[in-house]
Amino acid sequence: GQVQSVINEKITVGVAAYGNIEASKICLDKIFESIQGDFELILVDDCSPDKNQTKNFFLSVKNRHANTKVFSFNKNKEYSESVNCILSHASCEKILFVSNDVFISPCYLKSILAISKKSTNFGTIRGVSNFVDNGSKLHNVDTKNKIENLNQINEFSEKIYENKKLSFFEEKFLTGDIFLVNGKALKDIGYFDNYFYGYFSDHDFGIRLRRSGYKLLVSEGAFAYHQKHSNFAYLDESSRKQK
Repeated sequence: GQVQSVINEKITVGVAAYGNIEASKICLDKIFESIQGDFELILVDDCSPDKNQTKNFFLSVKNRHANTKVFSFNKNKEYSESVNCILSHASCEKILFVSNDVFISPCYLKSILAISKKSTNFGTIRGVSNFVDNGSKLHNVDTKNKIENLNQINEFSEKIYENKKLSFFEEKFLTGDIFLVNGKALKDIGYFDNYFYGYFSDHDFGIRLRRSGYKLLVSEGAFAYHQKHSNFAYLDESSRKQK
């Protein structure tokens, strides 16, 4: 049967977006399907090129969930600044960063949070997906002919969870499209390094965590669906090249 939603967990969930409002709407729907109660929600509009559509949508989410903070940049500050905005304004001990093109499920959260309770010295915990930028077979799960529409995400995720339960392993580098952060670790090592304007700030962050004695964990039973390349596909050609 369907795994029940996680209820009343003290957790911060943060979503960052640069346009692609349709993905953001699905992303938020999946979050609300997966967790109930008065969790903290932080939404970051990274100066989306859509005439305030993303910003206004994020502001409207406050009507759906009162415990929501919305931030909007007046210039595009890219991935590391968006993550830092979430990490630095989070008030909970556990912070889940979700890119707006990643769709979670109840089983995803159930596995991630269970492992976070088993491992007190975790720095980050991530799951597996149909597409992770690092290309690792340990992270990437074949979903061909198994997820043909978004309604099948929860069912597929539940099968992964039932098969792998709370199995997890350590990794050396963080590839951060979606990951849970230990708030205690932030007090030791700080946030993402803004020297990395675009990407690789996540790898640097993971290395600093490991050097401080924290572990980077991967839950094999936590599956999230990544809408591959959707954050580039909606842009015009010149904007895609710039990104």
